[in-house]
Amino acid sequence: MLRIAALLLALAGLGTGARADVNPGRGTVSGQVLEGGVPLPSVQVYAYQLVDRTLRLATTGNGGEFLFDALPAGLYKLVAFKRGFAPAVVLLTRASRDAAQWVELQLGPAAEESAAGPGDDFWSLREEVPPDVLRELATGLSDTRLASLEPEPVRAGFAASMSAETGTSDLPDGYSAAMTGGEVRLEGHLKGLLLRLDGDYRQLSPATLVSGASEQGGEATSLAVHLAHGEHSELDLRSHVNRLSTLVGGELVPVDFQQYGVRWRGAVGAAGESAISAWYTEESGLHAKGALVPASIPTSSRSVRFEGTYERALTQDAGLRAGLRFRERTGSYLDDLLPGRESARQFEAFGSGDLQLGERFDLEYGLAGGLRAEGVAVTPRAGVGIDFGRSWRGEAAVSHRFEVEDGGLWEQEFVPLMVVEEDACEMVGLSCYQLGVRRGGSEGSLLSVDFTSREFDRTVRLYFSRDFFDHFESLFLVPGDRVPEMRVTLSRQFGGFLVARWESIAAVGGGGTFLAGDQNAYRNGVSYLVTSLDTRFVGAGTGVVLAFHRLSQELESLGAGPDVGVSSLDAERLQLTVVQDLNVFFDLATEWAMRVNMELARGTTAHGDLHPGDGFRRRLTTGLSVRF
Repeated sequence: MLRIAALLLALAGLGTGARADVNPGRGTVSGQVLEGGVPLPSVQVYAYQLVDRTLRLATTGNGGEFLFDALPAGLYKLVAFKRGFAPAVVLLTRASRDAAQWVELQLGPAAEESAAGPGDDFWSLREEVPPDVLRELATGLSDTRLASLEPEPVRAGFAASMSAETGTSDLPDGYSAAMTGGEVRLEGHLKGLLLRLDGDYRQLSPATLVSGASEQGGEATSLAVHLAHGEHSELDLRSHVNRLSTLVGGELVPVDFQQYGVRWRGAVGAAGESAISAWYTEESGLHAKGALVPASIPTSSRSVRFEGTYERALTQDAGLRAGLRFRERTGSYLDDLLPGRESARQFEAFGSGDLQLGERFDLEYGLAGGLRAEGVAVTPRAGVGIDFGRSWRGEAAVSHRFEVEDGGLWEQEFVPLMVVEEDACEMVGLSCYQLGVRRGGSEGSLLSVDFTSREFDRTVRLYFSRDFFDHFESLFLVPGDRVPEMRVTLSRQFGGFLVARWESIAAVGGGGTFLAGDQNAYRNGVSYLVTSLDTRFVGAGTGVVLAFHRLSQELESLGAGPDVGVSSLDAERLQLTVVQDLNVFFDLATEWAMRVNMELARGTTAHGDLHPGDGFRRRLTTGLSVRF
């Protein structure tokens, strides 16, 4: 009886002052409780962690809104309860503590109102809830830990996970190589300090080759260290070292990539936050691809980049962000087509702000100025966001670069870029137009459609994978290229057994001209399709990922000769990955999982080599992981 009384008193304390004014941000789980489209206030929303049985409680405000802050990664049941209504239950999967998620819960009238007196909560009326919601509590209330909306108490100790994989991969010369690798993850608290360490190692070594064949292979290692002291400061250290050898025209060519970075973020004053980062990158052979490469793409380069930002909330409805960037890049080129362009320095100052206008509208504005020895460029930017209600939101933004001095000063600048860059408009582009609409949050139930059109004024190498052994899946864009791009994301939870997320990026464009290493001029044309489907079967402990890449680059010769319609790149890749939780089938003391990855690729490699035989390259890897 004492335990039950203490539990009820704790829950009553949690309900007091737990109303959340929803302002979704990093690490928040927010949402709304509705009944027939009408927001419901004073609804108790419980977040119950199915693994460690922690419990949190929030109460909805006048608009039916609620918010949980910094829920750790895991599987949750969100339960919405209000007297006179049938409780609603939603399964929530959190991939990380920092993910921002949005959830909508619909309540319906109860079959008949319970006779329970005022003050009764979900626990006293739990017979109205589906029987599987809190089945884990059958062992007794004494095993249940209660957590408030305050930061969780820091618990000493570490959680670790390790994985290893092995398999084979086809090489462009028709032979195969053995692939091996492993990962280590470590996370825990030590005297109030959060430590997270991620490291992995991969190796591609040739299998048995005939006498006289050139060996291909290499290795890739990465290490990331994250240190955090509460919400006040964070420090990140990262390194990525890759060394690979591949065949180009029958000759073995080294391909090296090294990157080291450090980033610090911390609170400044009561409402400000600052961040400082520094990166060093050295690369060789990543961009070489025969005589048809634009002369402005270096065969090797070294770069140093520094950035500092400061942001703060000016008022409840307005915020400000400002910063400085500096980059120095030194490159080696194929020939002497670019005399005096071996080294480039760029200094940029930028600032942006946002302003909330009423409940539905917000404005974004910004200005960036770039300075180099040859001249100055200024880039204004503006955007607007509109909330349509019922979780729908539309956004539009536009930016354009103006050269104040020395026309064409950016045309020989080179920038490597990922296709999944969060805001590529800030990185490159003469002009950029964005239009998007979305419903829901970044995780859970989400529908997002975004359209972007960029006109490039710099030479860009566009990569499609952060996996070093797939880094050669890339296209190049040149000054004058205009590339319209469509991105669609759909994420849904189907009952308590299936979570699915589909993402697709498609683009067709080009039109820019460039001078190649063979001293001829070409007009560029590119298209790409990158799509993936990620499904998780919760009850079965199974995850399935299906991905497809289709890349094409057509070069039209502008000179007299037989090279009209030269195909620079035409490649496809299909990938299937299956992950299975072994604890579903076996009574294991620790968490074990098995992973199988299968890939099938065709077309040219990054250096233009066609795979012999049937034209397909295959890769198969299997591995095990354990968490304790």
